[in-house]
This record gives sequence, structure tokens and C-alpha cells, in this order.
Amino acid sequence: MTLADRAEPQVTFEYTFTVKHCIDTIAGFLKRVEVEPHPAIAEILTQFESTVRQCPLGCQICPELVPATG
Repeated sequence: MTLADRAEPQVTFEYTFTVKHCIDTIAGFLKRVEVEPHPAIAEILTQFESTVRQCPLGCQICPELVPATG
């Protein structure tokens, strides 16, 4: 089997209340500078999910936080 033949793993994203709070904060800043928040937030989430999907079981999103988890 080649790499191209492998199916992409099924990944379910569950966002915490902390993420909702952060998104609300970002949306507030965007509204204050008269930028429509929905497209910007959608792009942020799309990029994040795309990164995690590449290696869902071992994706290091923020190297600075690794020491805090172990």
C-alpha cells in the first residue's frame, strides 16, 4: 500500500468552553475594527483542524505548552 492509498483517519473535534471564550474574544476585537468575524474565525478553525488531521495522535500544536502537560 502506498501513502496515497491510505485513507485519512476519522477525527472528531470537540472544542472546550475555553475555545468558545477565546473565539468570542477574537470576534469582539474583529468587530471593533469593523472586520466580519465569521470568515476569519472559520479560516482559523479550518487551518487548526487541517494541522491536527495530519497527525491526530501526536500533533504538537504549541511546543511551549509541552512542559506544562508532563
